[in-house]
Amino acid sequence: MFGLKDHAAAEGLFLEGQLEYEAGNTADAKLMFYFGRRLNPAFAGNFYNYAVVIEKTEGQTRKALKAWEEYLGAAAGDPKQSAELQERVRKHVEDMKGRLNK
Repeated sequence: MFGLKDHAAAEGLFLEGQLEYEAGNTADAKLMFYFGRRLNPAFAGNFYNYAVVIEKTEGQTRKALKAWEEYLGAAAGDPKQSAELQERVRKHVEDMKGRLNK
């Protein structure tokens, strides 16, 4: 069962992942965001940052598309995620689908 400790740990991984990403350590950042997603599936920040890192390191691949779609699923239940950001991501996902299906 998900608990308060899991939420705190997921937020901690989010913050550590951001620091690693800003320092250029994308592999470490990716791992932190990945595990943060697993600890708290309702905290969409880790999903968003994971998708950013995947797309940056692997390009606009099916894996990146899946990561963005997972973000949208998590964001729907996270009141901290703005409607504007979700709409930008939806448009990005549609653009990626168009490119990947060519």
